[in-house]
Amino acid sequence: MNDDKIWYSIGSAWLGHGFPDDNLPLLRRVTNSIAIDHYVKRPGRNYVEAVRKDGGKPLKIYYGYTTGFASEQDVLDSAGDVHRWPTSKTGRSWGITHPVNNIRD
Repeated sequence: MNDDKIWYSIGSAWLGHGFPDDNLPLLRRVTNSIAIDHYVKRPGRNYVEAVRKDGGKPLKIYYGYTTGFASEQDVLDSAGDVHRWPTSKTGRSWGITHPVNNIRD
């Protein structure tokens, strides 16, 4: 039995996940810029997956950060000049830090 939950807006996906409301404006900007088809929450996962309409790598939206950007330019184009970092040594995937997070420097 598939217990995945699916939504078609970031606002609907955001509700009930305990994610800080202060992070929603950044995620709205990102998901309005990147064409997102739908959002999926799978049991046992601590993120919401934003599935791209173009079939590109989905974004994984966590409490304090989001990963799955194709490049640093992808971050800049969709999120603007925010704190960003490569998620791998090869730099083939990038992430952003949300304004409210539990990441320690």
